[in-house]
Amino acid sequence: MRQVLPPPSRVLVLSMLLSSYCIFFSQQMLSQEDYICVYEGDDPGLGDPGGGPPAEPHNSGSIDPADLAAFEPKLFNVYYWQINDANGNYGENEVDGDFVFEQTEIDALKSIAKLNQIFNEYNIFFKYRGADQMDSPSTLVSFPAPACSETALNNFNDHGFSVLDLCLSGELHSYALDSGNYDDGAINVYIPSRTTSFGGQRLNSEDIVINRATLNEGSFVHEVGHILGLSHTFSNYYSKITQGGVVTTATECEHVSRIMSDTSFNAIPIDALNKGNGDKILDTNAVPNFIREYCWNNGISPEVSSQACTDTINTNNLQYYNIDNCTYIGSGRDCEETLYDIEPNDVQNYMAYTENICRNQFTIGQAIHMHEDIEEFSNDYDRIRALDFSSLYEPYKGNYYFAGPYDNETNTVLFQPGFDYKFIRCEGNYNEPAPYGENFSFYTTDVIHEVDAYEFDFTEYYHPNHTAVVIEQIDDAFGFARVEKCYNNTNRIAMGGRVVRFNDGVINYNTTTTEKSGTEINDPTTINTLDPGLYKIEKDYQNAPTTQTVILKENE
Repeated sequence: MRQVLPPPSRVLVLSMLLSSYCIFFSQQMLSQEDYICVYEGDDPGLGDPGGGPPAEPHNSGSIDPADLAAFEPKLFNVYYWQINDANGNYGENEVDGDFVFEQTEIDALKSIAKLNQIFNEYNIFFKYRGADQMDSPSTLVSFPAPACSETALNNFNDHGFSVLDLCLSGELHSYALDSGNYDDGAINVYIPSRTTSFGGQRLNSEDIVINRATLNEGSFVHEVGHILGLSHTFSNYYSKITQGGVVTTATECEHVSRIMSDTSFNAIPIDALNKGNGDKILDTNAVPNFIREYCWNNGISPEVSSQACTDTINTNNLQYYNIDNCTYIGSGRDCEETLYDIEPNDVQNYMAYTENICRNQFTIGQAIHMHEDIEEFSNDYDRIRALDFSSLYEPYKGNYYFAGPYDNETNTVLFQPGFDYKFIRCEGNYNEPAPYGENFSFYTTDVIHEVDAYEFDFTEYYHPNHTAVVIEQIDDAFGFARVEKCYNNTNRIAMGGRVVRFNDGVINYNTTTTEKSGTEINDPTTINTLDPGLYKIEKDYQNAPTTQTVILKENE
């Protein structure tokens, strides 16, 4: 009997008390790939372990791979929205939204593939629930935030939310909820054509608005890391300071020491008095905000609200001035004046403020923290977490052929990219795919079609007739192989084929082959017209393996 996945222990959903928004600097400041998220590290939100020993379970501080492997795999749903103006056009050039939407779907699929390519290693998975468009209102529902500039309001009047200023992101989200442009069971990702004064924002605990230019970059992974409970690696790296840049205390920042017996150690929660500082992750070293470190070193407040720091950085083009080749080359110190001990992996962490091209990894401690946060606050994650993994074995597009005329576009079902798939031969009476968890016969070594996680020709992710689905990342996560959704439709009509006669009356290479059209190969009287002998009838199908039937025609 084949194994089936154990049911999840409970349904989990996400809610974060923190808010975050991200600055997307102009070309004059940074390249278009650079994207900065403002997520205040001194706002603990759900990441705060609270008081009383021992530390809260979701902040254990573990960096043990065995602890990570012990967590149940988790699956979250994601839905994407293209934001048009009130007339259904996208962007400042007012391109018809329907025309752009084809590329939006491609970008969304690439985005979901990237999430899985990165998070699957840590047993976290994402299901592509689809993409759609929404039009902006013609007028604002309520008076915008006082921070709205005349330029921001003019952009709205001309382009709606399709060119979005930070001051109107809340308006966008409220309108999306009120107008039904919202998937209640998923992380909703809203994609304006351009953002001004920011790059992206977590609209509430589990929805995101993001600049289209960074949808498929490490910055989107960064935002999802926030959603799953991670802080910036540099959180509160500076101690509290006055407007003039005078240090008032050196106890609130994360210290360099990683020796737990050291009186300076404060990297993770230990007891009621030492709740941990910074991002509260043991295997991410204490680091500065690599963009604003210059301000800290020169007595200028490095906080995001410090205009003096922003002006200094812009005027002198000081972004990432202590990073070279994704390696820290500075000699900065923490707020205790201890020299930083920064490794290349700290510069390359997804949750650092670093060049986007450098972002390529999480740590084991961060992965454990995400799982612990999800499980500790399981009730808050219910909305966006899938009940089981059955949806990953369902196509995102197309309808399975059952009977009648076959339409190539409609009846070609496609699976989301980002996984390694094998479609193996199966048996059974399944003109529609077998139910999830059904037992059936299959042949593991008879692979009809396979696609790897980095294939971006999305037409390759089809489900051939007479095959079942294997997803290697799911098998790895659960520790055993599973085969799902046998599709063995016998109603399909062949496109063509051939009749092969074995001239010696035995199966060998002495054959005569006669090609047949679709009409001829599907004609039930074809066999009646054959002379006595041994034959092989081959039938070819679109997006399905060729079938072979050996018959012995005798004298009648």
